[in-house]
Amino acid sequence: MNENIEVLEVSDKVDSSNNNTNDVVPKKRMPFVVFSILMGVIFVVTFILIHFVFSNFLYDNIENYPFGKGIIGEAILAVLVFLVMLIWKNSYVFTQKKEKFSKGLAYGSFYLTFGCIVMFITSFSGDVNVRSIINLAIFCFLIGVYEEFLCRGWLLNEFLERYGRDNKSIFLCICISGIIFGLLHSINVINGSMSSVDVIVQVISAAASGIGFGTIYYKTKNIWSVVFLHAFWDFSIMLSETATVETVMMTSKGSAIVNLIFGILLAVIELGIVRPFRKDLINSNPKKGKVIGNGIVLGIIYFVLIIVFAMVDVSHGGETYEFDKIEFNSTKITTDNIETYRISSSTNDIGGENYNYSLYFDSNKKALVFKNDNTNDLVELEKESLYDYILAEHDDKYILGYVISDEATNSIFKYKIIDKSDLSDSKEFLDNVHDKMKSYAISDVGELVTIEDGDNGDFYVAVKTDDFGYFVLTDENKMSVYTGLNN
Repeated sequence: MNENIEVLEVSDKVDSSNNNTNDVVPKKRMPFVVFSILMGVIFVVTFILIHFVFSNFLYDNIENYPFGKGIIGEAILAVLVFLVMLIWKNSYVFTQKKEKFSKGLAYGSFYLTFGCIVMFITSFSGDVNVRSIINLAIFCFLIGVYEEFLCRGWLLNEFLERYGRDNKSIFLCICISGIIFGLLHSINVINGSMSSVDVIVQVISAAASGIGFGTIYYKTKNIWSVVFLHAFWDFSIMLSETATVETVMMTSKGSAIVNLIFGILLAVIELGIVRPFRKDLINSNPKKGKVIGNGIVLGIIYFVLIIVFAMVDVSHGGETYEFDKIEFNSTKITTDNIETYRISSSTNDIGGENYNYSLYFDSNKKALVFKNDNTNDLVELEKESLYDYILAEHDDKYILGYVISDEATNSIFKYKIIDKSDLSDSKEFLDNVHDKMKSYAISDVGELVTIEDGDNGDFYVAVKTDDFGYFVLTDENKMSVYTGLNN
């Protein structure tokens, strides 16, 4: 009986300043550490199910346009999270408002300041596409809805309803939920979309953002304020991706440690937004002018550090790759899921000889293997960081290619064009394929596809990315970018 009374008191205390009649369902308490671990596990399992089970099955049938897959995927996630919140009796979040929308934006002046500066600088790039910007805006709004409903509307409230007794425990709830939110971004290691160092930096940054958004949400109890701030923050950061890719720089491995140091430093700066709230989360509201001033200063400092980081990163050297833009009036784009590609030439094809080669991923060696099936000789082309591979035949050539994400956070397309007349059973031929691979740094890892130009029948191998279009191997020594916007 005493425990039930205490829980009701906690709920009343947390929502004492809420003028609206938003009933919060009291939740039973268990040891805080146990509950934190339990919610972390539930959260991760739910996150994986939503991302990999309920949304991926639609991806193969979505139109190819910038952020198209993201828009459909995030819309599905937002609906599913809405259902999760109904099941967990957190529906009060959708209408609960302790502060006006504008007050939440004032609290988030850090995010608005940094975002406005970045958008102002990006606007001078000149090479942006209106359709891409609209798609990005929709995509970021859906990210804001999905992640804020899930992480603040559900996860944070689950902690607050059980443990939000006083200022210290409330701040601990905000921190723990923010850390869980940050740790979820480690999923990018699993799907291979980012390097380990980049994922660590993203986890740290996301945890800091989670604590910041959590603080703002707790003070306003207005989920739509943090939805907007989150969407605006992502939009400003991703806006540069709407421009046609003209250059990509391959960074050196030495920049990985710089990325980590700057990631930690930027997270510390970002956490500065909670400073005006730290002393008293329950009863008092910090002065609006102080919060806005603090946010503007931190936003400017954050932007300056980003510029410094970019300059330091560039100073590590590396090769810059330039790309032209290519257009097709009519295309046939083919994606395959072949695990083993084969070269099987008959005696009528090449000078009376019969050659047999295989390209496949050896799960035991964890390496991409190119093997002569006649002699059993082989070479290991790539290990560990492999994302996708292809062996395409066209006219008198074979195009062998694969995509990797290396230790220095680069996405790289490696390839070798093999003339049929060069096929041989000699070990030197295999060694030549291994040693003479060419490479291009690209903006993102992606699956390999073939593109047929309907106008003239030309055939290309390309790397398909979600947000940057297609990186097309237009000839043996050149890659171009196809945005796909004219399809």
